Amino acid sequence: MLNTAFGNRIAVIDRAQDWKDAIRLSVEPLIADGLAESRYLDGIYNNLAQNGDYIIIAPGVAIPHARPENGARGTGFSMIKLNKAVTFSEGEDVELLVALVASGSDEHVDLLTELSELFLDDDLMERIKNAKTTQALKEILK
Repeated sequence: MLNTAFGNRIAVIDRAQDWKDAIRLSVEPLIADGLAESRYLDGIYNNLAQNGDYIIIAPGVAIPHARPENGARGTGFSMIKLNKAVTFSEGEDVELLVALVASGSDEHVDLLTELSELFLDDDLMERIKNAKTTQALKEILK
């Protein structure tokens, strides 16, 4: 299923220091794979500073992203699931972060369309949120 889209960019992490660290952890695999420049992370932080926690799209779920001109070099996404949720600046707890990077607006829409099947499947989302290890998460996303 989506496992191939995420590639090796799936991880369960026990805890992040705070919401900024959680975002960093979710974006690092995209940078490591050459899909984003390191400044892409700053673009996400700047967007949040200007627009608030708009990346939280459902209870416990955030989609960190920035505009292509903030350092996008390709298109893809990564997922981290935190065993201990982090609280964002507006008081919402997040345990699942799906970072995305898109080299253009068409690609951005395509990624969100792909992810919608994941987010609309309540059973699948429950299983993802209950995954305690990276291997378990990868098995769920097969």
